[in-house]
Amino acid sequence: FYSLKSSLSKPQMMVVAELDDPFVPLPDELLVNLKDSRTVVDNLLDSLPDMFASASMPDSAMGPALQAAFLVMQHVGGKLLLFQAALPNMGIGKVKIRDVISQYGTDREHEMRQPGEAFYKRYAAECSRVQITVDVFAFALTHMDLASLAGLPRYTCGDLHHYPGFNGQRDNDKLAAEVLHNLSRPTAWEAVMRIRCSKGLRIASFHGHFFNRSTDLLALPTCDPDKVFAVQIAHEESIVGGSVSYVQAALLYTDSHGERRIRVHTMAVPVVQELSDMFRAADGACCAALLAKVSVEKSLSSRLDETRQQVFTKVMSLLKEFRLMNSSLVRAANKMVYPEQLRYVPLWALALVKCAALRGGAKEVNADERIACGHDLMSAPVNELCRAIYPDMFPLHETGGDWGTPGPDGRVVLPLTVPLSGAYIDDRGAYLLHTGRTLVLWLGRGLDRQWG
Repeated sequence: FYSLKSSLSKPQMMVVAELDDPFVPLPDELLVNLKDSRTVVDNLLDSLPDMFASASMPDSAMGPALQAAFLVMQHVGGKLLLFQAALPNMGIGKVKIRDVISQYGTDREHEMRQPGEAFYKRYAAECSRVQITVDVFAFALTHMDLASLAGLPRYTCGDLHHYPGFNGQRDNDKLAAEVLHNLSRPTAWEAVMRIRCSKGLRIASFHGHFFNRSTDLLALPTCDPDKVFAVQIAHEESIVGGSVSYVQAALLYTDSHGERRIRVHTMAVPVVQELSDMFRAADGACCAALLAKVSVEKSLSSRLDETRQQVFTKVMSLLKEFRLMNSSLVRAANKMVYPEQLRYVPLWALALVKCAALRGGAKEVNADERIACGHDLMSAPVNELCRAIYPDMFPLHETGGDWGTPGPDGRVVLPLTVPLSGAYIDDRGAYLLHTGRTLVLWLGRGLDRQWG
């Protein structure tokens, strides 16, 4: 613990050795106003690297530390940022390495993707109750059981940032940018969201990172532009009356100036009599994003091969239904018949089962990487999710056109993308793969040495 009282010239460190029943030594001096204590806080941040430069203790009492942090800030709520670089192995919340290869393919496989201790969901529920969001920054040199740590942001509308094999020289800029973005982005505090729909329809399920207080109320200690929530709407009655139905989302929150506000979005949805009209109005990217979120949730309670099979089953059911509706268009037994608006859904489905969240087993994907990828998919907006599972690939060797120069809107013009298939890759070319978070430059063996 560090006393950060504004009257101090430098922070004062206090050590509490109690793990089973942690307490806060000086409650009023640990949580301070940044404007008043900025100098002391800066001194602490500057001294931390040197203070623990020679520390070699591999043990981590993360659970008791979280309990103490909760005691400090439970009366005000806010954001709790957890920076963790080791497997929690002391005190409450301690876990062990659970990535057991022999458990894959069994009925207990999904347990490795759930928190190893009840402490994590219980702690997250308490944080949600007092309006605290937990954001986790995990610096993994070895396995650190992200399946357990991910339970903290999952139920408090938080973020999970994973830095596998963390290297300061390589990852410092990324870490600094993500911490800055986390602390400076527009944020809604003490929020709750309710979604309603017209008579004859009902909210069947919610998907995202939140704590569900009731059947239609989402508890969001904080909410920001990076958060996305998916909703499935089902028929409550066999026939929905009228020509238009409505879906309304209401977010009640406190802004950063302390004003209590409510933001309401209402969408009118035409009610059609023919299923073909619904197919024509479908949003393929949105369907793929919802399928991804549902699949990640299923992977937490089922085997991975069952989850992948569910993806294929849902897509085949969709195409089969459309094929039966348009049997007159089918001339050959193996002809592909699909709705134009959903033509890319099969491609996105195939890409989804190959992403780190659902691909393979223990040997193909690291357990922590799988959890981090799944967490990102659950909170990603539609365009980012589709790019994450099916990245953009730009051919950089093709000259001509105005790509690489500012366009009329001031943004740099990008080259046209090419499909992610070996048939479209020239070994004399150079390609840039963009996932939204990672850039991969591929140089063909026959590329001109003068290129670039």
